[in-house]
Amino acid sequence: MDVGLLHKLFGTEQHWHGSCTVVVNADASIQNAGTDTIVGGGAKAYAPRIISGRISADAICLLRDGSALFIIQQHRIRQPTGEEII
Repeated sequence: MDVGLLHKLFGTEQHWHGSCTVVVNADASIQNAGTDTIVGGGAKAYAPRIISGRISADAICLLRDGSALFIIQQHRIRQPTGEEII
């Protein structure tokens, strides 16, 4: 993590920024955030896929000392009843 570049992008004040995509230097892997299911009528509902190396963030915050980058990512799953789970 290049702290100097991150300070140029996010500033030196510690506050939350809006949605963005974070690119991480990591091995690519795919993991399920939930289970895959087949609902009534044979329609398939798949769990969202998270690919390491590229993270879609809803909010992001760089700590003042540059020691950590906090990322918030929300997943909304609509149930057959119309209810949403976050």
